[in-house]
This record gives sequence, C-alpha cells and structure tokens, in this order.
Amino acid sequence: MGLMLMKMRDELLKKDSPDNREMEEGAREEVMVEREDLGAQAVTTPTDGDAVDDTGTTEVLSPGRVTDQIDQLLRERKDHGAEQNDKPHEPSVEYGLLIGDSNVRGMQFPQDLPLKVVSVCTGGTTVQEIDERAKEVQVKEEDVKVIALHVGTCNFPGKGDCPTKAEDVYRDYIEAVNAVCTKFKHADLLISETPLRNTFENRVNSEIKQFNKMLKEMSEKEANVIYVGHDNLLKHDLPCPDYYRTNDKSGVHLNEHGRNIVCKNLTQGMIQAHYQNILKDEWYVYNG
Repeated sequence: MGLMLMKMRDELLKKDSPDNREMEEGAREEVMVEREDLGAQAVTTPTDGDAVDDTGTTEVLSPGRVTDQIDQLLRERKDHGAEQNDKPHEPSVEYGLLIGDSNVRGMQFPQDLPLKVVSVCTGGTTVQEIDERAKEVQVKEEDVKVIALHVGTCNFPGKGDCPTKAEDVYRDYIEAVNAVCTKFKHADLLISETPLRNTFENRVNSEIKQFNKMLKEMSEKEANVIYVGHDNLLKHDLPCPDYYRTNDKSGVHLNEHGRNIVCKNLTQGMIQAHYQNILKDEWYVYNG
C-alpha cells in the first residue's frame, strides 16, 4: 500500500505546473505525515477465529481517497494565493512642491497632473525665505519628486537709484536651493523665471533679466534642474500690460490672465521633470 501511494503521489505532482512548486512541497509534507499515520494504523485481514473489532473509528484511506485529498489541498492553496494577489495595493503618492510668492499663491493645477502639488506660497516671499517655506511642508521627504521655485520678484525693488544687484540675489538663491535639495534628495528642481516688472524702471528689469540669465545658465549645467521661461508674458521683449494688474503701481502683480500663463508653463515643466525622474530611475535600475 505504501509503495502504491508514493507512486500515485509522484505522478500527481508531475501534472502540476512549475508555478505551484511551493504548494506542492507543502502538500507533499502533509501527505507524508498521512502515510506515516496510515502505516501505524494498518489493518490486517482477520483469520478464522480472530475477532473483528468493528467499534473503532480508525479508517484506512484508499489510494483514490488520498488522491482526492491532495487535489483538494492544492486547490485550496492555489485559491488562497490568488486571493492574496487580488488584494488592492495602495499606490504611492508622488508630490510636487511649489514654493513661491503671491503671483503663484492659490494656483490650481490640472487634476490629471501625475503629481499632487503641495503649495507653500506667501505674498512677499523672497529668495532668502525659500528654506523657511520648505520647512512648512507636511509631506515625507522621499515622496517629493519635483520642487518648483517661483521667487525673486520681491528681491528687486521698483524704486530707488540703487536697485538690488542680480549677483547678490543669485548668490542667496543658490545657497537656499542647496539647503532645500539637501532636504529633498529625491526631487528634481524646477526654476521658474522671475517675471519682469510692468514698470518704466528699466534698471530694475535689467537686473531681473541678468538674474534670469544666471539661473538659466545654471540649469543647463545641472542634469536635475529644469528652467521654465515665461516669454509669453512679454510683448516685443517688454512686459505685456494685459497680464498685469492695472491698479498695481509697482508692476509686480500678475492678473488672472498672467497667472494662468505661469500656471500653464509650470504644469508643463512639472510633467517634464516627473517623466525625466522616472526615466532616470529606470536607467539606474537597468544599469544595476
């Protein structure tokens, strides 16, 4: 009987696919235990004069019964594995962080954007306050994949004979960026061009242009930095009044039309940075 059970068990295992090896091994162990029990419970054919005890509960399984139990065990294990695989997995949320001034405060991004945008924008935010705004973020650092910065406008005053120098603002900008990028190590950087002022203060706009030029040159040297220009706010290389508030004598604040243009440009930049980040991760995986 033991040899017959072993042969039938081996034939049954050969029919199963390789994907069920783990379940087969577990079933094999259980059947081996059953075999040992059967050996201990073996019943001999009674001879004349022997009394047959028909009051016990011990049952000797036929080969067919053993095969049926193995089939049932394999089916149960396969169903359990399928049930585990069918359980929904919570997808990880990837975030885009927007740090900026009032020109991007409350900006609404498309719902189908592949990143969930967290905005920490306050009126009057300067370059020196980038790191302070970043500390307000209530998101896990490793989940932030893109950091978009729209600051600089408030660093260039619209009045006075000695406007702020682009070199000074740029130096503070780089220092703040290094601090933020150290905090969010998994994020690419999106640099939003500082809009020109809608004013006749040409000296101020000249410094802003120089500042933007320095930012763009820096982005071209860094693989994880994308520069987002806003040339569509200009007309004949000058600020287009249609995109600025008419009651703002400083020429700093954009109206809704101007904000929509900046939002569209930032959205395109975030999408580019997001997929650039994905391709970079896949490249690292591919190269081991």
